[in-house]
Amino acid sequence: MIGIRRGIIVAAALAAALAAVCAWRFASSSLAGGAEPFNPLRGMFATVSNTDRDLVDLEIVGSTSRIPNAHQIEPGRVLRFRLEKAYVIALLTEREAGYEIVEFSVDRNTGLPESFFQAVATKGPGSRDIPGVPVLSLSQQIERTMLIELRSDWPTTALERVSRKIIPCHGRQLESGLFENNPTNGDACHLPSYPPQSRYIAPYTHDLSLIITCHDYPLPTIDCEVQFPFHGFAVSLTFNHHQLSEWRVVVEQAIDFLNSKEYR
Repeated sequence: MIGIRRGIIVAAALAAALAAVCAWRFASSSLAGGAEPFNPLRGMFATVSNTDRDLVDLEIVGSTSRIPNAHQIEPGRVLRFRLEKAYVIALLTEREAGYEIVEFSVDRNTGLPESFFQAVATKGPGSRDIPGVPVLSLSQQIERTMLIELRSDWPTTALERVSRKIIPCHGRQLESGLFENNPTNGDACHLPSYPPQSRYIAPYTHDLSLIITCHDYPLPTIDCEVQFPFHGFAVSLTFNHHQLSEWRVVVEQAIDFLNSKEYR
């Protein structure tokens, strides 16, 4: 599900547009873990312009479902993160573990929270001067942004099932290593007529292929999505179609980010 993510990024794009619109490194990567006891944040919030650099703890506990009467905890799947709150653009949790949804927004080029770039580009009362953060155009911000979403009920096994189903769907191979989706090779290869979209098959490991879906929107946005495996979870990664040919690099950057923020 990418409704939360897409709503947030479109809102951010519109706000930036109305207002004014390197090597890969990770800010505060040494802050994961530490002497403070782990105290996961619970609650619900969403933001498009948070620049809070205070550290927060987040926990995602694997479960079979977010539906209460179908819900079972999977204690072998647990992720813990300690990172600056500015990275977190959405958090949905319940009192009980196993109902978590969390989303991070990251600038690919610097590893900094994407909200920093919105803040320095905004004209008016919300504008901020953050050292080391350049003023980028709206299109530049969009092309550099990664949105990373984790959910309790998204296991790696779901990716494995999909990978087996799409074996017949391989079409023409592209220079990026992707394969076009051939919609004539069975029900698993069919695409919905709306919204307009393109689908690609991405060979990831010897026995696992991922699906990349790119949507065609009239406004510039973060429009391509792929799910990849990470410690038992299927992690959703959304990025701009200009980075499609570098899909594997983008996935590796997302994994590096998650590793750097894990609480150990």
